Amino acid sequence: VTLRLANCRRHQGSFEEAQKLIVSLAKSQPLALDVQFEAATLYQAWGNSGRAEQFDKAIAGVESERVLGWSQIALYLQRLIDGGSKESDRYRDRRWEARYNQLQCRLQHAGADSNKKTDQLKRARSEIQGMMMVTSVVDPRWAPRYDAAYRKILEELGEPVISLAEYREKYKPTVVAAVAKAPPVAT
Repeated sequence: VTLRLANCRRHQGSFEEAQKLIVSLAKSQPLALDVQFEAATLYQAWGNSGRAEQFDKAIAGVESERVLGWSQIALYLQRLIDGGSKESDRYRDRRWEARYNQLQCRLQHAGADSNKKTDQLKRARSEIQGMMMVTSVVDPRWAPRYDAAYRKILEELGEPVISLAEYREKYKPTVVAAVAKAPPVAT
């Protein structure tokens, strides 16, 4: 009930009221994904309302509030996936969602604060490129959204615009088939 009320307050633009509710929930249920998603969504919406400093909270969280932020949510989900959870498929989708929202926060922050535009765009570029370097398969449901975000980032930075598929083809590390044995070390 409290989570739904926080969601309603966010939609009404009553961000401080929503924050009080969500922080209370986050402190009592710090690993509840629905609470963490709502908290990050709250700060992202607050940032979009003209309070650009809230984007940092949406991305990195607020430790004192037990709010993870999109970046830490994605890492938490990755740990759950790597741990072999029965919910791995659902967690994968939520991880893609969290990382995408993190990118959107960077883009929205860049658009809202001209002093931080280049920094936010470079961070977004670095984050998406890093993610693509360690991701063997891009979820086809998310690929078009990530590709559009990547193209927008490059365009805003004034760099040559390529697709994520082109980036992955060009920079994806290759797996070494055989590892040469090192000579024995004399003792």
